[in-house]
Amino acid sequence: MAQRDQPGKGGDSPQRPEGRYAKSSDNVGLVPSRIMAVILAVLAVALLVAVGAYIYEQFTAEKIEGEVTNSQVIDDHTVSATASIDRSEPGREAYCIFRSREYSGAEVGRAEVYLPPGEQTTNASVEFSTTDRAYVSELYGCAYEVPPYLDREAAPAQ
Repeated sequence: MAQRDQPGKGGDSPQRPEGRYAKSSDNVGLVPSRIMAVILAVLAVALLVAVGAYIYEQFTAEKIEGEVTNSQVIDDHTVSATASIDRSEPGREAYCIFRSREYSGAEVGRAEVYLPPGEQTTNASVEFSTTDRAYVSELYGCAYEVPPYLDREAAPAQ
């Protein structure tokens, strides 16, 4: 009986066509891998720089802090509030947002107050309308970036 040639068992095995398959020593795909590695490294560095800049901005930003020192419910739809505001940069204009909430915690009124450049510690008073009877008034926050729609002529009552 004649023995047939089986691949891998001696005898003549078929040869691969030249140029169709890469040799293990060829550097096929190495250049695209290097380019991809460089791109990923650049993106990682850019992400780290962006995160670092954000964190730096958060911890070194100019501060405006304050608290409500007096609040009075005038009637079912009007509230008056006064806050003491401390600015790290008193020479810059700023604005603050007051808000009132009802007993359940829902916001029933909001007012924005312009603060012209002035003293480091400023008292700002505002009287504003509410949609329901207010239970508490609070200083929601302050910032140096005054919105363009805010009336700069209306200085807060001291």
